[in-house]
Amino acid sequence: MSKKGLFFLLILLFLIIVVTPILATDQFPIYFNIDSNITIDGQFNDWPITIPCIINSDTQITNGERKSPENFNGLINSFFDNKNMYISAIIKDSTPLMNNFKGNDIYQGDCLEVYIGFHDKVHSSYQNDYQFGLSLTSGGIETWHWTKGEELTAYDVKIVTTKEGYQLEAKIPLSNFDIQTVNPGQTVWFDFGLDNGQGKDTRSTQMIAFGDGTGWQTAEVWKKAYLTKDEKIFNKPYIITPPSFKTEKYHRIYVWYKGEFLNDLPEFKSKFEVDNRAGYVFKPDREVNLSVSAKIAGYEINKVINVEKSKEEFKIVMPVRDIKVNQVGYLPDSKKYFILTDNSGELTERKFTILTSLSQDEVFSGKIVGPIEDKTTGDTLYYGDFTKLTRPGMYKIRINGFENSYVFNINNKIYKNLFYETMRSYYLQRCGIDLNDDISNINHQACHLDDAYLKTNPDVPKDVTGGWHDAGDFGKYIPPAGVTVAQLSLMYQLAGDKVSNICLDIPESNNEIADVIDELKYELDWMLKMQAEDGGVYHKVTPANFAGMILPDNDTKKRYVYEKGTADTAIFAGALALAADTLKDIDSNYARRLKTAAVAAAEFLRNQEFDLWPSNDNTGAYTTSNLSDEKFWCYAQLYKLTGQREYLDLAADYIDKVREIAPISWDNTSALAVYALLSSDNLPDDLKNNLQDRLIQHAEMIVSKVNSNGYPTSLGESEYYWASNKVALAYGVNLVLANQFNSDERYINAARKQIDYVLGMNALSKSFLTDLGTDDVKYPHHRLVIASGQLIPGLLVGGPNNNADDGLYDKGLKQKGYLDDEEAYSCNEYAIDYNAPFVFLSGYFIKEG
Repeated sequence: MSKKGLFFLLILLFLIIVVTPILATDQFPIYFNIDSNITIDGQFNDWPITIPCIINSDTQITNGERKSPENFNGLINSFFDNKNMYISAIIKDSTPLMNNFKGNDIYQGDCLEVYIGFHDKVHSSYQNDYQFGLSLTSGGIETWHWTKGEELTAYDVKIVTTKEGYQLEAKIPLSNFDIQTVNPGQTVWFDFGLDNGQGKDTRSTQMIAFGDGTGWQTAEVWKKAYLTKDEKIFNKPYIITPPSFKTEKYHRIYVWYKGEFLNDLPEFKSKFEVDNRAGYVFKPDREVNLSVSAKIAGYEINKVINVEKSKEEFKIVMPVRDIKVNQVGYLPDSKKYFILTDNSGELTERKFTILTSLSQDEVFSGKIVGPIEDKTTGDTLYYGDFTKLTRPGMYKIRINGFENSYVFNINNKIYKNLFYETMRSYYLQRCGIDLNDDISNINHQACHLDDAYLKTNPDVPKDVTGGWHDAGDFGKYIPPAGVTVAQLSLMYQLAGDKVSNICLDIPESNNEIADVIDELKYELDWMLKMQAEDGGVYHKVTPANFAGMILPDNDTKKRYVYEKGTADTAIFAGALALAADTLKDIDSNYARRLKTAAVAAAEFLRNQEFDLWPSNDNTGAYTTSNLSDEKFWCYAQLYKLTGQREYLDLAADYIDKVREIAPISWDNTSALAVYALLSSDNLPDDLKNNLQDRLIQHAEMIVSKVNSNGYPTSLGESEYYWASNKVALAYGVNLVLANQFNSDERYINAARKQIDYVLGMNALSKSFLTDLGTDDVKYPHHRLVIASGQLIPGLLVGGPNNNADDGLYDKGLKQKGYLDDEEAYSCNEYAIDYNAPFVFLSGYFIKEG
C-alpha cells in the first residue's frame, strides 16, 4: 500500500460493509491461521491478507470533533490464530502518541479501544463480552482491560512513529478473554474505537468503526464476523464504506482487491470525487439511493448506498440570565431577593421593577445594592430585596439595560410542590415492578426480577428484588440507600405533620399509611434482603458492567450481589435503626423488624476482627475513605433506639476519631451520629455539651461560608467536585439539625438559601432539577430517561464539577463547570442520595396549613 493511500485509509477503526455475491451473508470474514509465526515489530510485512476496517467518515465520530478528516483517522486489521488475536493499526494523527492517563482512564488520551465477544447470538446489552484498550504514548504501552478492571496479561505490542502519525502491531492472548482457543467457523462480534488526545487534558475525538456511540454498552451494534481459513475469500474484491451515510457529511468509500485499494474505476469516478489517496470522497447534499458496481477480474461487486438526512439536533439551550432568581419561587411571607451579575459595568440606574408575567403590570419597585465580588467566580454582583411583595402571582424582574429575569412564582404551595415532585421521583425509580405512570408518562415492564447471584459463588441465587435504581444506572447500592433512608426518616420526624397528608399518587396512596412512609418502606424492604444470615450486609446489586442506554426491563445481564462490607453493614445498621425509631408509632411490627436487623448488623460489626472491603468491578465504587464515621453513626443510632449503655460506650470510642462534622453523605455520616446522640435520652452532660458545641461550631462555619459567598451557596472554593449540589444541600440539612439544639434564624435562612442556589441563584442561572424552573435540566445522564425519551420530573443532578471527569468541558471552572448533556455523567447524573437533602429541606420548609 502507498503511504498516502494508507494514512487516509487511516480511518479511525474499522467499519466496512461488504455486499457481494461472494459473501451472501452480512457476516464479516476474519482470517484464521492455526499457528501464526508473526514478529511484532510494528511493520506488518509478515501478515496474511485481511480486509481492513476503516474509520474516517464523519458519521463515525461519536464523541467530540476533529479539525479535518486529514487531522485524525485510522485503518485497522485483525486476524486470529488458535491462541491469539492480532491487531494492526495505521493512524493518522497530527498530535501523535499523546496519553498521560493510567489504568481505567487511558481512553482520555490517544488510545485504541477493542470490543470483542465470542458467542453465536447478538447481545442486546454488554454481557460476557470484553473491552480493552491500548494507550498510545511515546513512553511505551499502557493497557487496560475494562471488563476485568486490570491490565492485559502476556501481550506483545509495538508502536512505530510515521510522518503522519503512528502505527502499531499487537498480539493479545485469548486467555485475556477467558478462553484458550478459537476455531474456524466460530462467530466473533467485534468493534474498534479510536481516541484522540491531542496532548490536552482529555480526548478531543472518539471515532467508532461500526457502533453508534454506545460502544461497549450495547454489543448489538458491533459487527458480526466469522473465522475462516479460506484465503481465497480475502483475495476477492469488496466495496468498503462507513456504516451509514448522512447528508452534508464527509464520507470515504474504498474498493479493496488483493490487499490494495483501487481508485481508477469508471463507475466510481462518475459518482464520487476521485481521491489520489486511494479512495473516493462522497459528500451528498440530499437524500438518495445510489447504486454502485464494478467488474474486477471476473467478479461483479455492487452496493446500494442509502443516504439519509442528517439528524437535526434541536437541543434546547437557555441563555444565562444576568438577573438570577429562584425560578420556582418564594413563600409570600419569606425573605425574597434576587442577584444581578454585571461583569461589564452595564448598570446605570440602581432601581429594579417587578412586573406581572403576562400583563406586564408594575407591582413593585426597589433599590439595587452592591457591588461585591464573588470570590469563587470573580463575578461582580448586586442585590435587590423584594420581601415586601407578598401578593401571590407569577412575576419577573426588570432592570434597565438587562434582559428580564426568568419568571418566578410567589405562593404558599411552593415547597409543597417541590416536595411532591422530588419525593415522587423515588417511585419512578422503583425496580422490579411494572411502571405505567400517566402523570410522567414513564412506562416499562417489571425489571430485574432475577436479582441476583452471589459474586463469590455465581451459581447461588439470592432474592434481592425491589428497591430503587440508584442513579442514572440500574444498580442498587447500600451506602447511598442508607443515607437516603436516613435523611427521609429525619425529615419525617421533623416535618411529619406537614408531609403525612401529601398524596404522592403512588399505588399505595389509598392505604392507611402516609405515602412518604410507603415509599420509604419500598427501599427498606430491599435493604432488609441485603442482609446475610450472620448479620453482615452485602455491598451492592449490579452486573459486572453497566448496561447501555436501554429501558430497565431490557437489561438482561446477569446481576450479582457483591460481598459484605464493613461500611455497608454500619450504614445499614444506622439507617434501619433510625427508620425503626421513625416508624415505631406508625407500623410497630415493621419497626421491630427493622430494629432486629439493625441490632444483628451491629453485632456482626463487633465480632469482625478485620474490616471488610467488597469488590466493585466496573459499576460504581462506593468505597469510603474512613470507617470511623460509619461505625460512630451505627452505634450512636442504636443507642438512641435502644437506650443500651453498651452502644453509647462503643460510639464514644469514635468521638475523638471523628473530629470534624461534615455534610451528610455515604462517605461521611458524622452529622447523623452527632444528631442521634444529641437527640437521645440520658446522654451524659459532658458528652452532650461537647457534641453540641461541635455542632454549633459546624453550623457557624456554614453560615459564615454562605454569607461570604456572593452566590448563596454553602460551598467553599474547593468543594466544586462530584455531586457538589448534594454537598450544598446537605450543609443545609446540617443547619436544620443544629437549629434543633440552638434555635437561630440565621441557620434557617442559610439552609433555605441552598434551595435558592440549586433553583437558579447561581452563576449559570440554572435550575439543577428536571422539570422544575425555566432553565431546568433537560438532558440528564439517565438510562431510563434517554431510552424512553421521557423526562422524569424532580431529579437533582450532581451540578458544577471543577474536575470535569467526563472530559466534555474544561476543567477549573468551579461553579461554572457544568454541562446539560446526556454524556456529562460527572455533573449531569442523578442519584437517590442527591435528591435526599433536597427532599428533606423542601419538606421541612413547607408552609404549615
